[in-house]
Amino acid sequence: MDPISTQKPPGSTLPEKPQQPIPQAAPTETEGYLRMEVHYDNGKLSVVGVKRVPGPLGMPSGLIRGYVYEVLLNDQEIGLGSLPDVGVQRAFANSTVEGPQGKHHFAKLPTFDFFVRIPVSYVSTENLPKLQLVLHNVEDAPDRLTNLAPLGTQPGVKTTEVGRLAGIQLDQLSPTVRRELEPILTVNK
Repeated sequence: MDPISTQKPPGSTLPEKPQQPIPQAAPTETEGYLRMEVHYDNGKLSVVGVKRVPGPLGMPSGLIRGYVYEVLLNDQEIGLGSLPDVGVQRAFANSTVEGPQGKHHFAKLPTFDFFVRIPVSYVSTENLPKLQLVLHNVEDAPDRLTNLAPLGTQPGVKTTEVGRLAGIQLDQLSPTVRRELEPILTVNK
């Protein structure tokens, strides 16, 4: 086996200094998204927490089966996301137990929490009462969605509405949630 050379190869173009990060512009106050924690309780939805998150928010081009949230403003979709395994309790098979107790099974939970993401530019005092937050159970969907229309109007999407929050009223939110939301509303006036 030949010894390993410790010299740089001739004509090396390696920089003498380590790579420096490329300067990035600081996000503006209207960039980013709002991560809203939503509580589901037997068909009723309520907002239990909010947090502003910097950075871009991408819209998915497809969905998976199961629970999906959708946020609508004036019948235009502004937020969408699949919620895999939310609201489900799994029990794995135990081969040493006979009968149904030893089989793999799922149980749907009557209450659970999940997160919804909305571009912060849509979050304003004027828009909050117009927002529609819909929780769907998607039974079938195409590989790609065609546009930003509501899920119920998308071709090939088979869905059942599980819960809906028709508008967000500031006076009905907890003081903690209002306190977290007010700085965003001030910027988006």
